[in-house]
Amino acid sequence: MATTNLDVLRAIMEEVWNKGNMDQIEDYVASDFVGHSTPTDIHGPEGYKQFFVMLRSAFPDIHFTIESELSDESLIMGRWNATGTHLGEFMGIPPTASQVQFGGVTTGYVVNGKASEGWTYFDAVGLLRQLGALSDPV
Repeated sequence: MATTNLDVLRAIMEEVWNKGNMDQIEDYVASDFVGHSTPTDIHGPEGYKQFFVMLRSAFPDIHFTIESELSDESLIMGRWNATGTHLGEFMGIPPTASQVQFGGVTTGYVVNGKASEGWTYFDAVGLLRQLGALSDPV
């Protein structure tokens, strides 16, 4: 179980995403969690599970590496890099079998050992280019 706020970030990345342990989402995501990163907000552990299924279905081997991290009381920040293979539909894009790599930053609050709110910004343009959904600028 996570003992520090950064441990929560690390556990979500490693135990949930990298190992695919969807059942552990409730251990690290508060019942009133709000995640701001997709076209619609993610609410609570059930919303997080839906997001997890969507992303892991598109990239079943997705792997996150935390490049740097910071914490100040309840606020956390992690700069990360992700890799994966596009083997399922993603945002209407059929599987391409492309190997992808993209980076991002997640910031958020941890309250009582669980993520309570978060914001994720990632290189969506770079990811869409790798999937052939956007062309390089002329």
